[in-house]
Amino acid sequence: MLKFFITTFGCQMNIYDSELMAGILHEQGFQQVFEPKDAGLIIINTCSVRKHAEERAFANLWDLYHLTPKTAKKPIFCVAGCTAKKMGEEIFRKYPFVDLVVSPANIYGLPKLVNTFKKTRQKQLAIKNQASYIKKNFPVIHANKIKALVTIMQGCNNYCAYCMVPYVRGAEISRPLKNIVAEVRGLVKKGYREVTLLGQNVNSYHDGKNDFTDLLKKISSLPGLLRVRFMTNHPKDMSGTLIKAIGKLDKVCGHVHLPLQSGSDRILKAMNRGYTAAHFLQLVRKLRQAKQDIAITTDIIVGFPGETKKDFQKTLSLVKQAKFDAAFVFKYSPRPGTTAAELADDVSAAEKQQRLEKINQAQQDIARKLSQSLIGQQVEVLVEDLATDGKNLFGKTAGYRTVIIDASVAPNQRPATSDQQLSLYIGQLIPVKIITAKNWTLYGKSAINRLHRSNTISSK
Repeated sequence: MLKFFITTFGCQMNIYDSELMAGILHEQGFQQVFEPKDAGLIIINTCSVRKHAEERAFANLWDLYHLTPKTAKKPIFCVAGCTAKKMGEEIFRKYPFVDLVVSPANIYGLPKLVNTFKKTRQKQLAIKNQASYIKKNFPVIHANKIKALVTIMQGCNNYCAYCMVPYVRGAEISRPLKNIVAEVRGLVKKGYREVTLLGQNVNSYHDGKNDFTDLLKKISSLPGLLRVRFMTNHPKDMSGTLIKAIGKLDKVCGHVHLPLQSGSDRILKAMNRGYTAAHFLQLVRKLRQAKQDIAITTDIIVGFPGETKKDFQKTLSLVKQAKFDAAFVFKYSPRPGTTAAELADDVSAAEKQQRLEKINQAQQDIARKLSQSLIGQQVEVLVEDLATDGKNLFGKTAGYRTVIIDASVAPNQRPATSDQQLSLYIGQLIPVKIITAKNWTLYGKSAINRLHRSNTISSK
């Protein structure tokens, strides 16, 4: 029995791909281990969207190789993911010890590729598009036991000027609605309480009959499922129909990740984003009108080619107007093969850093005020696990804020502080009164020992 180890870099799509590889390998008799020294197959699942993530992945690859005992049998090394598609055979030349290079579209055939290598000792390159596989259901081993990632589509048709995704993941292709529903129904039977529907642009999901709103409605109707999340959205495809569904469907969490990238119309046009700053702000207003207390998070790129100080100020101004709950800010780095890579990278590294820090500072102030506004309020939290101290609980609000739950109770009540007692509440929705708050983390109390389990699990 070959043992395998997977390490992952990149976004939720990469995390899901790693869970999918684990499931596919396990079904074929492979055993997953969590220490590379115990593995006969080491898989590095890579991301090419940002230069830093790519560099970290290959640094980790070298580290894993050098950690391999030279007296023992060499493990099989596999580079998977977006960088595998982008670099192809170049990986074999730069890293001669790598045996398999497998793109996201080819991970479904990973067991066969491994077995072929074991028999022939010939390097295996699998980077051709295999769009038909997305139509099938495959086993997935999820790392979390309460919430699961579920991919609903692959690829992207947008060709944003800075982005590698259409080149490494191909054109958009959606899974059949019935297959997704069957997968989620199976997860609920196994005890999962929350799913996150994944796609490079979930708004454009369409299986030929059903669009994303149809899918949300169907998933939300499944008994036993408590919460539905989804990401990522593209502002140009955020329809009024979808916004209404987000507002009306109780199980759909009040959290939308809506990437802005820039607050300058000139830069948005150069990025090929397909919307204006005014349209983006209008979407933010509509989302907040549709669902009370909705949390809106975003992505921002600073230092895109040609971005002037005036362009940057427009982004900073929009951040302050939109009042995002959180923003993930990145310094632009050219990705070979993209349209933007042909432009002069004319914003200095120092200027990019300054702009990033200014956005982060403004956003931290906003996030802190939003979190502090929740002090004294009661929020509903899905308990995910014991907190690191083992005495309290950890979970998320519908708006995706982390909550540390103080499980202590009044002196005249029987405490429920043992690990065994507290673990009964994992996977349940419980009311928590917020006592203190940081930028993104809340701290609250809940007299959970008085809650009866049957009263806390509901399918709404």
